[in-house]
Amino acid sequence: MTKIFIFFLLGLVLLGCAENTTLTRGEELANRKFYQERSPQRVKTHLLENGAYTFEYVWAGVKGSSVLGVVDEVLKRDVHQLIKSRCDFDKSDLQETYIVEHKHPFFYEVWVYHDPKSKRKDKTTGLSLILEFPTTGGTDINIVSHCTKG
Repeated sequence: MTKIFIFFLLGLVLLGCAENTTLTRGEELANRKFYQERSPQRVKTHLLENGAYTFEYVWAGVKGSSVLGVVDEVLKRDVHQLIKSRCDFDKSDLQETYIVEHKHPFFYEVWVYHDPKSKRKDKTTGLSLILEFPTTGGTDINIVSHCTKG
């Protein structure tokens, strides 16, 4: 994530961040990289009246319902167990779900959890849940996050 942030800032400096179009282009480049890495975050820039800019990290996607609402209980259990083993989050810690991409057989969601150890002001941590349903059967489950267990 640090590399992406440095890439983003370098792009803004090299392109001359005085113009809104340049700011937008830097944001697009950074967010394309975030998408490729399946990051749960995106960067959003704000051009201020004095020509300066600010940026913030926002959750990728739009709020919505997880594909897990329509799958069998075995897959739900497997996903929650994987999240518990990697990040130590319980189902009850889940606050929001964002949909980045739902195009069968590929599903990319961001799950946001309450996390007292988070360095964010809102004390949340997000993870990307990637589900792929190969034609050969089964489900590939991948999680992208910077969470640390316990």
